[in-house]
Amino acid sequence: MQKVKLEISVRPNSSSPGRLTGRAILGWLDRAWVWAGLFGLIYGLSAGSFLRDGTVFNYHSWQAQAWLQGHLWLPNVTSDKLDLTPYAGHWYSAFPPLPALVMLPFVLVWGLEANQVMVGVGLGALNVGLVHLLVRRLSRYWPLDSLSRAGLVVLYGLGTVVWQSVIQGTVWHLAHACALTLLLVALLVGLEGRRLWLVGLLVGLAGLARPTAWLALLYWLVLICRNYRVAAPAKVRIGPVLLELAVNRRAAIPRLLAGPLLCFGATLAYNWLRFRSLTDFGYQNMQVGPNIRADLNNYGQFHPHFLPKNFFYAFLNLPGFHARPPFLTFNLDGNSLLLITPAFLLVPLAGRHLVRAGRGWIYSWPATFTLAAGLASFGTLGAVLLYFNTGQIQFGYRFLQDCLPFALLLVALAWPQSRGWRLVGFGLIALSVLLNFYGMMWYQGWWPQMFGPVNK
Repeated sequence: MQKVKLEISVRPNSSSPGRLTGRAILGWLDRAWVWAGLFGLIYGLSAGSFLRDGTVFNYHSWQAQAWLQGHLWLPNVTSDKLDLTPYAGHWYSAFPPLPALVMLPFVLVWGLEANQVMVGVGLGALNVGLVHLLVRRLSRYWPLDSLSRAGLVVLYGLGTVVWQSVIQGTVWHLAHACALTLLLVALLVGLEGRRLWLVGLLVGLAGLARPTAWLALLYWLVLICRNYRVAAPAKVRIGPVLLELAVNRRAAIPRLLAGPLLCFGATLAYNWLRFRSLTDFGYQNMQVGPNIRADLNNYGQFHPHFLPKNFFYAFLNLPGFHARPPFLTFNLDGNSLLLITPAFLLVPLAGRHLVRAGRGWIYSWPATFTLAAGLASFGTLGAVLLYFNTGQIQFGYRFLQDCLPFALLLVALAWPQSRGWRLVGFGLIALSVLLNFYGMMWYQGWWPQMFGPVNK
């Protein structure tokens, strides 16, 4: 009997279903739920035992429990607590209420055992999925291939202070995660300046987590002017356009501002219910650390006096470099966001869209997005640089998160198109991830023999 030899050959370029290629991996990653699930795992592992034990700074859970008990003062506060406000024999949380609303269903089930770290990790993972959707949406207007989009998502999730922030779950960091979720959704539904009622409501709610988020409205004001001038090209003067848009009930600005004004009014009412004053936000009497108490008493919550110090820690303060472990040491008052995330050095390149478009920027979507995102980013940073503290006890500069979605848009719009410069971009992303991994390990206290203890 003659033997028959059966040979099966697979061509190198075949796209067989079981073959794992770079293109297949990128195709698999082009799904928001995959990014969210992957980063849920990364953030959960990074949180370590905190994912199980939670945080002692669970004031949002305390606030939710107080609401369920029918009052606004916090239960179970038996001694002076950092960043709480005494009033009329009780202790209050001066922080805006949205994160407590987020914690409310969890507190309803688990009481004060509700874990803010788990919620922060979950929101952080959700936000990474939203960033993926956002950069894919932006790629309609500026060329961003699948590899570039993946790089930008990794930059947001692992190359910025988001990595260290979302795994904390503390009263301060959970507020950042909540605001980021709402701002990212607002950009997704209104990137081009549409659905302004919904956008305004989302931004207004974001301000109930981080009030500086209301400055994100600057982005949509630029889009409104652009869309109006394109629709009515004869009216080219900005001043009369803004006036007409403001006074016309059916125009865009009233639709945009309705939600934020409603949320701001709710904030004033909340102040009255807590402190019997519309303008008392609870910060003036807050039990802050002794190192910033005098500044708060003398200058208030926002003042130009704080600008030089905040600017130094936000942009100029470099880590300490050492030849032996620990190779880098960070300052808990903050370190330069340009060094913690070197990919932000690309941002000035986004300005080329405005240079090329000149006065015709309204007809160029990349130029319009650059102007709008730049105004929102630098307007928000300008406000937080006037704040009475640097965001102390942190890695990097956590207040960057108040404008991070718009800063990420600027990086995407600055993304180079030539192969050589794209390699530089990917190198900056890789360096950003490495630095934030190092900082996360340092702040969390992993490998204490190398990084040293951190007093959080």
